[in-house]
Amino acid sequence: MGDGQGHSSVFDVVVADDDDDTRDLVAQTLRDAGYQVREAADGRQLVELFVDLRKEHPSHVCIVVSDIGMPDTDGIEATRRVRSLDPTAPVVLVSAFCDPTTLREAKAAGASVVLPKPVNRAALIEAVQRAATPVF
Repeated sequence: MGDGQGHSSVFDVVVADDDDDTRDLVAQTLRDAGYQVREAADGRQLVELFVDLRKEHPSHVCIVVSDIGMPDTDGIEATRRVRSLDPTAPVVLVSAFCDPTTLREAKAAGASVVLPKPVNRAALIEAVQRAATPVF
C-alpha cells in the first residue's frame, strides 16, 4: 500500500453513502491512503460533486466510491450518470446486498468492482488502486 503519498496530485475521490458512519469510515480510510476525498450523502450529490471535480481538475482521475442502496438516486443510477459524463471514470460500488441481480445491474451500469458491506479497509484501498490504474 505504501505511504499514500502522491495519490492526491492526480486522483480525486467522491465517496457517497447515506449512512454517516459508513461514509466517514470509507472517506477516512481513503484519506489515510493519501487520496483527496469529497463526501456525498446520496447519488444526486455524488453526481454534482463529480461534475464539480471534473471542472476543477480536468486532468485528474475522479474515482467514485458509492453505496448502492441510497434514497433519491441510488448508487447504480448515479453510476450510470457518472459514466455518461465520463465513460472511463472508475466506479467502486459497495452494498450489503451483493446478490447476482444486483451485481449484474452494477456491472451493466459501469461499476469497476462491487464490494460487500461491511467494508474491509484493505479491500477498499486495493479496489480503488486497481480501479484507478489504467489498463493498456
